Amino acid sequence: MEGFYGTVSLQADEKGRYRIPSKYRSKFGEGKIFYMKNASDYLSIISEDKAKEIQEKLCKKIGLSENMITFAARQIYSNINEIKEDGQGRFTLPSELKATLGIGKEVVFVGMGNKIEIWGKAKWEEENEKFNDNMSYDAIIAQLGEEITF
Repeated sequence: MEGFYGTVSLQADEKGRYRIPSKYRSKFGEGKIFYMKNASDYLSIISEDKAKEIQEKLCKKIGLSENMITFAARQIYSNINEIKEDGQGRFTLPSELKATLGIGKEVVFVGMGNKIEIWGKAKWEEENEKFNDNMSYDAIIAQLGEEITF
């Protein structure tokens, strides 16, 4: 099965650096890796191919005049940044971004098929608690719109 699956909990090192877990890192290959802030409490980590796919789709939609698509594209482009890993595969995130998202020393990497999410551990636990309180298997199936067996 290709793609990103499962969760991995990690801690930042003493200098606040993170490392993409090896079970995920190897699936990115040799290309660049990007993080993307969105409207949720996590960062999406995407491959260079996925970033190019987003760029190609957006470029086809952006017009010469200001409109909602241009505004949306601006928000998306301004929130995609390359992850700069050091020689040991460690990277840092801007402190204001970490503060906004509640990302601290303890983080959880979540495989989501074609991307990884990075959550602050407390936010991840809060999200899971909300999910467990409000969702059932039947509700999940209704959201997906088809039968999935486990």
